[in-house]
Amino acid sequence: MSTIRVNTIQDTGTNNAMTISGGTVTFTNTPSGASPIRLLKTLTVTSGNSADLNDIFSSSYKYYKIVGTDIALAAASDQKLECRVKISGQGSFDSGGSNYIRRTETFSDANANYSGDNTTGSAWVLTPSGAVEDGDNTYPMWLEMNFYDPANTTASQGIGARYELDYYSYHPHRIGNRGHLFFANNNISGVQFFWAGSGTFLSGTFKVYGYE
Repeated sequence: MSTIRVNTIQDTGTNNAMTISGGTVTFTNTPSGASPIRLLKTLTVTSGNSADLNDIFSSSYKYYKIVGTDIALAAASDQKLECRVKISGQGSFDSGGSNYIRRTETFSDANANYSGDNTTGSAWVLTPSGAVEDGDNTYPMWLEMNFYDPANTTASQGIGARYELDYYSYHPHRIGNRGHLFFANNNISGVQFFWAGSGTFLSGTFKVYGYE
């Protein structure tokens, strides 16, 4: 058995192709033939009212996906999960006026009375129905949210997103929400998920992926 010990591998032009430090391999550029999907950020929360994903969007990628798993409320306080974005260069997440437009649907495994929700507001309400998360964490929320070209600086109609959210409500029933989300401005750099009232996170992991 032989062992080769190196900390840098270069091409014939002395350009670094990869480095090895502490057992971790780092590629200077994306390897040819590798997956076009890149994990850009992971945020895990166990407390607090919000989960802030700062500086996740740039011109490096056109398409982004946010995946949230094990999203749970710390106490049974009937809270809605909402979302805001940050415009590039601003110091806080935007909460002004009616910048957030949503066209959504709500479904239940037992109640066929839910329908569409077409509103504007100061945030995207991701759980628009009355069957909100209530801290019964036997079935935590999972979320998928897709953005196309969120860092665009020339689009005149702002940005758009699509999402799906599944969770367990106080009925008790499983609830699903999905829809189209629009924001009045373009060139956004981050996303914040938060509970509308005084609720706090018991758990939640959010991963951001960029697609080349």
